[in-house]
Amino acid sequence: MVNLREFIISEKTFWGFKTHIDMDKVDTLDQIVQEVINNLRKILIDNNLIVLKETLDGEKEHPSLNWHIHNSNLEEILTTNNEIYVCSH
Repeated sequence: MVNLREFIISEKTFWGFKTHIDMDKVDTLDQIVQEVINNLRKILIDNNLIVLKETLDGEKEHPSLNWHIHNSNLEEILTTNNEIYVCSH
């Protein structure tokens, strides 16, 4: 059975992006963050949104973003169905 949780990006450029992550495939908060960012990156590439992809990846004149999850630990994410925000600041 798939154990999905919804994650939402809270960051100026990508605010509101939502994606679902299968919690059976991740073991750490860092892995969750990486999955969220990889899902966003795939959508940007698939839709030829190159400048946004460069912003996400910190290429050219865009600074690299420091992605993380606030106020949640892995246990809370696994035992609740609350919205979880991934942010960068």
